[in-house]
Formats: sequence, structure tokens, C-alpha cells
Amino acid sequence: MTRTVILTGASRSGSTFFGDLMNHAENAVSRHEEIGGRQGRDFFCVSSYAPDHPYIRRDVEAGLQRLSAAAEAAGKPMAADVNSNVAFAVDALRAADPAVGVFHLVRDGRRVVASNWLRKMYTDYAKGIDIRPSDPADYPVFEAYDRFEKLCWQWNRIAAELLGKGVPTVRMEEALED
Repeated sequence: MTRTVILTGASRSGSTFFGDLMNHAENAVSRHEEIGGRQGRDFFCVSSYAPDHPYIRRDVEAGLQRLSAAAEAAGKPMAADVNSNVAFAVDALRAADPAVGVFHLVRDGRRVVASNWLRKMYTDYAKGIDIRPSDPADYPVFEAYDRFEKLCWQWNRIAAELLGKGVPTVRMEEALED
């Protein structure tokens, strides 16, 4: 039986680097953004606004099956996906596989915001995904934010989601020290 571990968090938290690092583990097969696809923009957007949508559950189940198959084919007991696109799909992950280990990859918020700034988040030329508030009462406040404040809001929204679901944290900076 394959043990599955998912590391998620805000975009630009170090998931690509951490996934590459995990590829060197002798007991695991590691992927980057396997669930929802490498270009998981639709998955991320749908899951942030409609986490119970059948599309999300289907992609989670298919991704978990691919991860398990890859680990079994390699003869490894563990499969990992390091994937910021599943930050809003924790309930779907847990429903699809109650034994899945979900962890919150946390990087210093200042570095996350700076990295997303370079990717032009919250501009017409963005190379990433931005999310917006779902509560109409929050629209005027959010619309008054400048770009920096929107980036901080997004980082906080994702972190609050994961912390609110009791997802244990893995601090990127501490993981690099060990």
C-alpha cells in the first residue's frame, strides 16, 4: 500500500524547489503539481470558489491514482505531490483518501509576496493566478487595495484556509536548515 503525502501552500512558497528536493528521497516518488495538472489554473480557481465542485473531486481522485501508480511502478512506498494548486482542495483530498498526509508548506510571507510581485500578480500581465474575495461585503475593501495589499491578502487567505483546516505546517526556511 502506498502512503501519499501532499504539500501545499501559497504559490511561490518554494513548491518547485521542495518537489525537486523530494525527488532525491530513496523511499518516495515525488511530483510537482500532479493533481489538477501542471497548468492547474482552472483547478485552483474552481477550488478556491467552489471547493465541493465535482470537477475538483474528479481531478483529486485521478491525481491520487496517478501518484499511487507511479510509486508502485517504482517500487517505492511513498508518493508525494508538492502542489500549491490544491490549497483549497484539502477536504476533497481527505474525502478521496482519508489516510493522505496533507502539509502546509510555509515560506516567509515577505518572500512570497516579493516573488509574486515579479510574476506580475494582480496585473493584466500576470504569470500566475490571483484570487478575489467571495463575500460581496469584502469587494469595496479589496477593490481599494493597491497591488501590494492584494498580494498580501492572497497570501493570508491561503494561509488562513490551511491553518483553519488544521493542516500541519512545514516551514520552508527550517526545512532547508535541516
